[in-house]
Amino acid sequence: MKLGIVDVRDTADAHLNAIKVPEAANRRFLLASETAWFGDIAATLHKEFSPHGYPVCHGDASYCIIRTISCWNSDFKMYVQNWDYDFEIDTTPSKEILKISYRPSTLYLNEMGWAMIDAGVIEDKREGAVKK
Repeated sequence: MKLGIVDVRDTADAHLNAIKVPEAANRRFLLASETAWFGDIAATLHKEFSPHGYPVCHGDASYCIIRTISCWNSDFKMYVQNWDYDFEIDTTPSKEILKISYRPSTLYLNEMGWAMIDAGVIEDKREGAVKK
């Protein structure tokens, strides 16, 4: 499945600029630094975190498994319906009117992972880390 992804800091900048920029009044903007397949996101995280001992699955999920899960969990029906849907998002208005320069996804995906480790959401496997 493919998602539009964006750094929360870029989203915050867009909200702030939407208030400040007169041309943004009464308009809606799509925000995304890019569109990415789950497998590509996983590969980015795998590249950063696997050398540190984090087992990040980096392949695509199996359609058969997701389809089966959707029989018991209705939340998964959206994934089945949009499984192979490929799309791009035109963010030209957010770049031109709101002056957003999107951060690269590798930066914020990796920062998100490290932040989750620092917050204790994910076990810290770094050498010398204090076990909580």
